[in-house]
Amino acid sequence: MKNPVKNRAMSASAFSLLASFARRGSACVVAIAIAAMTGGCSGMPHGQDGVTAVQFPDMVVPAGLHLVDRAHESHSLEAASWRQGRFVYSGNVRAEDAAAYVRQQMPRHNWELVLDDAVDPNAAKLRYVRGYYAAEYSFSRVEGRTQLVVDYGTDYSR
Repeated sequence: MKNPVKNRAMSASAFSLLASFARRGSACVVAIAIAAMTGGCSGMPHGQDGVTAVQFPDMVVPAGLHLVDRAHESHSLEAASWRQGRFVYSGNVRAEDAAAYVRQQMPRHNWELVLDDAVDPNAAKLRYVRGYYAAEYSFSRVEGRTQLVVDYGTDYSR
């Protein structure tokens, strides 16, 4: 069981740090810090060193592709409405079929296709936006397997 006195001390020091940022007008930093501190209490799974690769619920991943996170190739962070992640998948599916699946399924999650750059059957780049989120899907062949890299981020300027 956690020591409540120790937790109160950490909370007080964290509060004073956040108050310091707030006085300087760093609202974004304060929001991210609050979310990071409270996120640890929400039961989000962490690796032994704190790196996680939790897939966001509105992402589409073709069957046959599996998350690669042995050496932290994949990672993600979510704080309130802010999301950032890089997800690396690998599998024995054709890149062309995997890209076709993403093209078909993303609009069902209200994503808008803004870039479709199919270089050849083994390589493609698809970029989607929805609100202030963007997701870029890059398909390629690596060592005889299809690799999918999804870069997911938040852009509040849109």
